[in-house]
Amino acid sequence: MARTSIRTKLGAAAAAALAAGTAVLAAAPAQAAASGWADCPVGSVCIYAGTSEHSPIIWERSRAGTYNLSNMYNDHLIYNNQTDGWKFWTCEGYNGTRCSTGYLPAGHYMIKNLTPVNSVRITP
Repeated sequence: MARTSIRTKLGAAAAAALAAGTAVLAAAPAQAAASGWADCPVGSVCIYAGTSEHSPIIWERSRAGTYNLSNMYNDHLIYNNQTDGWKFWTCEGYNGTRCSTGYLPAGHYMIKNLTPVNSVRITP
């Protein structure tokens, strides 16, 4: 019966682990491509839980209008995935009052501190 040294067995185990790790790393880009911006539907504005497109979406709207926000604090990623030049505005007052002078154009994103924001507007 052939004898296998411990060194040979450990080397084979290390090679198998390295091969498994390489397979996992190769699969990671495909998973990344399936998340993020693709999660925000075309025609919508999305607010993410954090500052990364890999954070979950916590707010999403696809219609023009004014929307009051609640319980949104600190920095969040906001992505305007609207089309046809629609705009997204943040407002310090409720019901779309005291809105920022600048807006987020369609196809763009920003990271914004939502602590002072009480409402948002989506306009064509």
